[in-house]
Amino acid sequence: MPVWTVDTWKVKPGREPHFLQNCGALSPAALTLFRDLEKPGFFWSPATWEGRDMLDEWRKSDRYRAALSVVKEDVLKHVTHLMENVREFPPQRTRHIMRHC
Repeated sequence: MPVWTVDTWKVKPGREPHFLQNCGALSPAALTLFRDLEKPGFFWSPATWEGRDMLDEWRKSDRYRAALSVVKEDVLKHVTHLMENVREFPPQRTRHIMRHC
């Protein structure tokens, strides 16, 4: 079953250029990165994975650990949120048929 990760990154002031130059290696695919307009140095990156096993395999790999070590000094806080699709959303609505008399 596919899973999503949403990683949040709080980057130290003055370290953004180094982080941005090197954060692409944190993903085996092209990294999508968003910058918060109101919180300097706050970024988030969503990713989809074929399954939890694929994510765990990547996060345990030498490539990921090496990439993480390169940006370690840039980051004040890093959090990974593990997500799944909400199958019940949007809720199914019953149709009301209006009849004109």
